[in-house]
Amino acid sequence: CVALVQVWALRSDADPIRIAVINKDLDKSCNMDIRLEQKFCSGRATLSRLLPGKLGVQSKAGVTWQGQHYIGANTTGTLQGKRETEAVVAKLHPGNPCSYEVAVPRTSAALLVVTPEKPAI
Repeated sequence: CVALVQVWALRSDADPIRIAVINKDLDKSCNMDIRLEQKFCSGRATLSRLLPGKLGVQSKAGVTWQGQHYIGANTTGTLQGKRETEAVVAKLHPGNPCSYEVAVPRTSAALLVVTPEKPAI
């Protein structure tokens, strides 16, 4: 599934790292194993999803971001519904790196936000 999946990361020294995963495959879901530095292994991680409607990539309705949608938004453009994110736990590996497993359904995207652990004072 790697050929039709794109991954981008945005990181600064003080902020969480944000990793966007986009699965452009029309037929297959993809399970990603995202490896990060040790300092991101015991921090908080949340996953937000951009999911298509019933028609997949062709959808003009039913698209959701973090479980929210625009149905009934009238002219305000305000997302409707309860915001939903998922907690994700790091999988530890021998040595320094850890990874986060992220399942990305076909024609969807996910945003993994990982807050690094605070250094001991």
